[in-house]
Amino acid sequence: MLVKFIVENFRMFRDEQVFSMIASPASIKNQPEQLISTGFSPLPYLYQQSAIYGANGAGKTSLIDVFRHMTRFVRDSHSLPPDADIETYPFL
Repeated sequence: MLVKFIVENFRMFRDEQVFSMIASPASIKNQPEQLISTGFSPLPYLYQQSAIYGANGAGKTSLIDVFRHMTRFVRDSHSLPPDADIETYPFL
């Protein structure tokens, strides 16, 4: 399960952006039925689901793109030679 994902300097993300499934103290108190207990004291609860929403041009598609990029990198990196260039998509 994805718990926390941080992206910076990727396509439209210049500054650090955080996608987190870690439940806030207010959610633990007010919405316990929507949480998963981890049994791990530093991160006691995680959200079961999330939604990505926002205005046009706010970065929703870019966030999905960075998830895809990292998935491919993790999945395929073992087959790359040690001196291979890593494909990057920096901000501007």
